[in-house]
Amino acid sequence: MKQSGGHITAYSEIGRGTTFKIYLPATHDQTEKREVLILEKVAPRGVETILIVEDEESLLTVTHEYLSNKGYQAIVAEDFERAIEASADSARRVDLLMTDVVLPGSSGPKLADRLAASRPEVKALFVSGYTADVLVHGDLHRSDFAFLSKPFSLNTLARKIRSILDG
Repeated sequence: MKQSGGHITAYSEIGRGTTFKIYLPATHDQTEKREVLILEKVAPRGVETILIVEDEESLLTVTHEYLSNKGYQAIVAEDFERAIEASADSARRVDLLMTDVVLPGSSGPKLADRLAASRPEVKALFVSGYTADVLVHGDLHRSDFAFLSKPFSLNTLARKIRSILDG
């Protein structure tokens, strides 16, 4: 709520319960619904290789299938060590690392740093259920990182990936 300029109040009485009031600022900006629908339908394709690192199996599977259907060469890994193994083949090109910020036993930013040592051309997209503001103060200390907050639509993911690879 603070990110959106809002706030919350709480009132509680013993035996009566608790009331929470959430206040968000009003907006007068109106987005043309048709325009939003058109943007959602447009999902760019690609041919690049993406290393997807995600410890949530269902999300890893869906992302892999979606990006493969969009023409990308998708390599999957469930954790830091498997990602290092998957990228160890120097003959295999990796254009983008798409990684969860929080990984079992390590982190996405540490993985990106490790890959950058041998593959400085690899771009990184960090995804997380946490906001980017919170992550900047933690392990994600880069000023040039690309970030996508969970949950996200697959079309949003495709547009984000395309903008990073084309940038």
